[in-house]
Amino acid sequence: MLNRKAFAEFSASLGSLCVADDTVLALARVLKTGKLRNEDKGLLKEAEEFFTNVISGYKWSENPSISENSIQCAAALTDAINAITIEMKVGSTKQFLRYVKELRDAAHQIYEKGGASEKKVKDLQRFFTAYGYSQLEKADEIANRKGTTEASAWLSRVA
Repeated sequence: MLNRKAFAEFSASLGSLCVADDTVLALARVLKTGKLRNEDKGLLKEAEEFFTNVISGYKWSENPSISENSIQCAAALTDAINAITIEMKVGSTKQFLRYVKELRDAAHQIYEKGGASEKKVKDLQRFFTAYGYSQLEKADEIANRKGTTEASAWLSRVA
């Protein structure tokens, strides 16, 4: 059985996985129709905010300080690094930061204008697919910790 902290981490990972999946589907609709549906706007706004937090987390890592959102930004940075290392090749920290800014700008463009170039949409899709996989791996790791056999069995049925 999961303790409260592990259950909170497990739930957060599964929630992030669902958001990632919904975002990938919304982006697929953008590719198919050429425009963002009104009901999907919130997902792209969240994506833009996520990438903004990643950038803030990156800056925070260079000059750590305690603020209201430092934990959220540091966590976003960690999640982005985990996602990017799954399938994408970003070698240097400068490349990483440039790539995240491009993803943020693409999410913003889709949110504000309802669409973007096919390449930008596919880049976002690729990121959120990898992000979903990284969240699934995180949930699996939590479920497979000692004493969490019930969660592990449940996760193996839904994965």
